[in-house]
Amino acid sequence: SPPSTTMKFLGVEFDTLNMCMRVDESKRIEIQTLSVLWSRKTVATKQELQSILGKLIWISKVVRYSRCFVSRIISLLKTLKHQKQKTTLPDSVKKDFKWWGKFNGVDLFVPTTVFSSVLGDAYPMGSGSWNEQAKEYYSRQFPHDLCDTKYPIHLKEFWCVILAVRLWGHMCAGHRVAIYCDNEAVVQTVNHQKPSDPELQNCLREFLYHVCVFKFQPVLIRISTTDNSVADFISRNHDPEDIGKMFLSKDITGMKEVMVDDMMFDFVGSW
Repeated sequence: SPPSTTMKFLGVEFDTLNMCMRVDESKRIEIQTLSVLWSRKTVATKQELQSILGKLIWISKVVRYSRCFVSRIISLLKTLKHQKQKTTLPDSVKKDFKWWGKFNGVDLFVPTTVFSSVLGDAYPMGSGSWNEQAKEYYSRQFPHDLCDTKYPIHLKEFWCVILAVRLWGHMCAGHRVAIYCDNEAVVQTVNHQKPSDPELQNCLREFLYHVCVFKFQPVLIRISTTDNSVADFISRNHDPEDIGKMFLSKDITGMKEVMVDDMMFDFVGSW
């Protein structure tokens, strides 16, 4: 094949002008059609599940961070012994197929340098994050249900990360973004993508959904509470005047508050 800015290799098209790779259009349509059909199926054999899983895993090599959305199918397959053995498809597996029905089969090449850094923190009653690149921050109390002391702190920390992606993800397409968090459970969940806690699994899927939509590469980094002092302050103090003084004391200028309403604490999908 002669030199070209666009070339297909093993069913994947690489485009060095738009700096992206994309699934062949016929394959994309096939996956979306199959996903709709499978989201409505009630029973399937092990052989049928293996067939659709193979197609999805192939696609997941193109769309980074989408592998999480086949984990439930893999878990179901492990319970089946024979190729012709039938099983009822649980709602959790159907949710995976619904996600694949939304996929567009395009991913961007991401440079190795970090484009932007986001720092956030949460405590039992509220959270806050700031992005110096965007010159923006948010700071507010949690909605009433999240303020419950029985709601685990690691899930509150995860919501802080999710909100950061929702607020600034659209600015990060095709870039690598460092997201700093002082909660080890959240960092390990995002970096390894194998949480055993169902609630963490739901948060991870919400997070990765936005990552795939905005097409950037997140890098979760553990940070100490001491080094995360600004985010720690704005998560607890929601007074704009006090927050402005805090930023100025750290020689951080031009920061503007963005408003976060209660609806942003709802999952966009039924994961």
